[in-house]
Amino acid sequence: MLVEDDTQTMPPRKRLLLISGYFPVETGGAEQQVYCLVKYLQPHMDIHYLSLWDRDIESRDPGITISTIPTRKRLRRILGRYYALDYPWVMNAISQVDPDIIYTRSATAHLAMAARYAMRSKCLLIWHISSMRDVQRFTAASLRTIPFDYLDKRMTEYGIRHADYIIGQVKCQDDLLRQNYGRACDLIVGNWHPEPAQPCGKGRAVKVVWIANIKPLKKPEAFIDLAERLTTINDVECIMIGRPGSPRYQQDLESRMRNVRRLIYLGERSIDEVNRILAESHILVNTSAYEGFPNTFIQAWFREVPVVSLHVDPDGILAREGVGFHSGSLERLAHDTKRLIENSDLRTRMGTRARALARQNHSLTRNLSRIAKFFEDVSGADVEGAQTRTAETWAIPRDY
Repeated sequence: MLVEDDTQTMPPRKRLLLISGYFPVETGGAEQQVYCLVKYLQPHMDIHYLSLWDRDIESRDPGITISTIPTRKRLRRILGRYYALDYPWVMNAISQVDPDIIYTRSATAHLAMAARYAMRSKCLLIWHISSMRDVQRFTAASLRTIPFDYLDKRMTEYGIRHADYIIGQVKCQDDLLRQNYGRACDLIVGNWHPEPAQPCGKGRAVKVVWIANIKPLKKPEAFIDLAERLTTINDVECIMIGRPGSPRYQQDLESRMRNVRRLIYLGERSIDEVNRILAESHILVNTSAYEGFPNTFIQAWFREVPVVSLHVDPDGILAREGVGFHSGSLERLAHDTKRLIENSDLRTRMGTRARALARQNHSLTRNLSRIAKFFEDVSGADVEGAQTRTAETWAIPRDY
């Protein structure tokens, strides 16, 4: 007599390919967020990375594989956004993984390559917008690099039009996507960041901090101008944190920094170090020409630090939620910063609101569960139960 086997056959695990920097090596905010997502999904999916790097990267996570594309930094300095030349490496690497899902925040020709592969296979392409510039029309950085910049943008636009699904960070990105490309976001979800376990410890001296890589679009010279205007106020420290830029640009900025009293440049720091400094700070200043949704905003808000921003204010959140100021001009930036320096009650109220807002809209568990549910809905990936796992299960190791 045959006994019928009631054992259910488990469906094969989906293969997820991330076209992204690998966070333990690339320590930017976007890379950290992708890494959080990876750790959240890893028990349910096979994870593979495809990253720009000059050498092979050894994965620090069992079960995660990494392929690399040569960066050719010298050629990039000459030609600008030359990513179209990566076509054979990218297509070969994707074929080797044979993914079920490709997820990327890239707004380069790599997005077009992923779209091309997805269209030829049963693979899904999910593109996550990371900057307002991603969904804007072509603008050239310099006359020298126009041909390659233009080619890269055209290929990016091909990827935008042919991505299966698009995720946005804020509504204004969805508005631009509709206006410029006739697409709409399939999901809008706020950026996520781990909530600090330790309380903030702020001293008497007001610390005004600026955090960004040193490059023209971040406008570090505007913060130096601000620091010069704050030198007449007692008990104020201005702190700049960021990876050094090109030698000539960096040298010019540092020569200016040395002449500004109580301005300290700390260079590049790890995310843990940045968060420790933010926990002791009182005001975050942003001077970027454009961003997506700045991760530094969220890091600051979780640590009760209001934001004063020169240009960037996604969906008008600073004024609407009372968590900072959108200044619009250098004069107003100085006025708003001085107001917060001199009014500790206002700083405290804004800081309290900021932390509540971060918990509500940028919770790691809440937002990652939304992404995981989206992956499950669009691909059939079995991620049920991911939402119930605790943060300790996939927390980022401290030595990263």
